[in-house]
Amino acid sequence: MFKCIRQLSAASQRSVVPRLSAKCHSNARSNSPTYTPLLDLVGTRQDQARRSVLVQVAGPNSALDLVSYCHEQFGDVESLHYFNNKSSNNFTHFFVVNFSDKRTVNSILDSAQHRAGDGMSATPVPVYSPFLWLQGGKVSRNINKFKKVPVDYGHGAISEQKIQTMSDVSEQMYHLWQRTDMTDTSLRLRFLVCRQLELAIAGMFPHAQVLPFGSAINGFGTCESDQDMVLDLDNPDRERGDESRLVFQAKGAVYGGDKAQVQRHCEELANIIQSFLPGCQDVQKILNARVPIIKYTQELVGLECDLSMSSSSGLHMSCLLHLWGHMDWRVRPLVATVRRWARSVGLVREMRPTPFFTNFTLTMLVICYLQTVGMLPTYSQLSDLATESDS
Repeated sequence: MFKCIRQLSAASQRSVVPRLSAKCHSNARSNSPTYTPLLDLVGTRQDQARRSVLVQVAGPNSALDLVSYCHEQFGDVESLHYFNNKSSNNFTHFFVVNFSDKRTVNSILDSAQHRAGDGMSATPVPVYSPFLWLQGGKVSRNINKFKKVPVDYGHGAISEQKIQTMSDVSEQMYHLWQRTDMTDTSLRLRFLVCRQLELAIAGMFPHAQVLPFGSAINGFGTCESDQDMVLDLDNPDRERGDESRLVFQAKGAVYGGDKAQVQRHCEELANIIQSFLPGCQDVQKILNARVPIIKYTQELVGLECDLSMSSSSGLHMSCLLHLWGHMDWRVRPLVATVRRWARSVGLVREMRPTPFFTNFTLTMLVICYLQTVGMLPTYSQLSDLATESDS
């Protein structure tokens, strides 16, 4: 696979980010002639999240019961996606239920019940959230007619033992990467985590959006990657009507400048996450960092989350890495191999901050090397090729 590294010769002369409708086959061992920009993919995933809920069930065999109930009570179900949360003993089996219409999700959230108190402890917080669980009840008589609804249980990856027996190193690198590459279900879960935060503050900030960035979406992550997110309280790209003479009354800025205001906002949001959002545990406020962040564990989906409010540079870097990673199909397996090797010899460790390498620095080193041998274009070359549509 990597025995012959050829110079990139098929770069677009009109734009480095062609807007073509064909799907990029990211797992195929060939270069696709089309590319979908990362922000376009993010928009598609956001739409999926608005049409989805995460439902805890008794086990993977609950699929038909769940889909028949949701379809008969609320609306058309497009697909189910099974998730086995191996990081928790209490929250184990889930399905992401994807509907045809986001109004169906609104109906579900309007009609869903809140768990009653047991009389011994405090009543659970009656929060409005896309994270639900399916309680026992009467099973539909027409359950079998819903067998045609697609259910994704994940693909069966080749075992590491079998990979070790492969004689070709390139084959080993490719299949090791496929074993850990981000799955469709994992991406759906990550955008539902973002959606949970958006809904939590939608009353005051109806146009707020939470965007994942970093390894969660740049094409180099795994299902175990942390969830990095940035919150924008008012989406600047949303469509607006003619300029209005009416202006919202608003709180004045916090004394101390932009950073002090971000610190204050992070502190208030962290309290909301800790007190009200289901599954959010171990909330930490790291307010004096260069970029203030909120760290927490979302135990329902087994993710370690970092939320910031002041910097979108991580999202822009994710777009750039996504572009490089999809210019040649060999890039991401090579990066995954180098990361695995570095971890095995102790060059990468979990402590933060760290004097050791991180996955990000290793990724950039690999990309820098591939640029020096002509396999990937440099940033300046991309800039020269860019058009107005790439801004």
